[in-house]
Parts: sequence; C-alpha cells; structure tokens
Amino acid sequence: MKRIAIGLALLAMLAVPVHAQEEESQKDKDNLLLQEWKNKQRENADVEKQYKRTMQQLNSQPTAAANKDPWANMRGTDASKPKR
Repeated sequence: MKRIAIGLALLAMLAVPVHAQEEESQKDKDNLLLQEWKNKQRENADVEKQYKRTMQQLNSQPTAAANKDPWANMRGTDASKPKR
C-alpha cells in the first residue's frame, strides 16, 4: 500500500508541471489570437478611413453632364453614312 501511495504521489508530481505548461501555452495562444484580432481591427479601420476619404474626394469633384455623348466625335456626320 505504501508503494502505491508513493507511486501515485510521484505521478501527481509529474502531472503538475505538464498541466502548468498546458495552461501557459493556452495563455500564449490566447494572447496571439487577441493580438491578431487587434491588428485586424486596426487594418479594417485604416481601410474604412481610406474608403471614406476617397468617397469624399469623388463627391467633391464636378460631375460630367449626363447628356454628353463621349462618342460624338467618333461617329460620322449624317452625310458620311451610306444611304440604303
């Protein structure tokens, strides 16, 4: 009985550092995930700022007339069209 108790005590003493290492590695993983999440949030905020700045620049530029024909000078006059 004494040998079993000593064996169990030794086994428990070996299990404690392993358990501590698992907790430490889990904390490291959690910290890495948290850091990645924070970096992603910063990147998203930067992209959103750039998008808003670009949209403001586009909205501040004068727009072209809606009825302007960009191909007008590429088409010929009515005289140059062949008659059927």
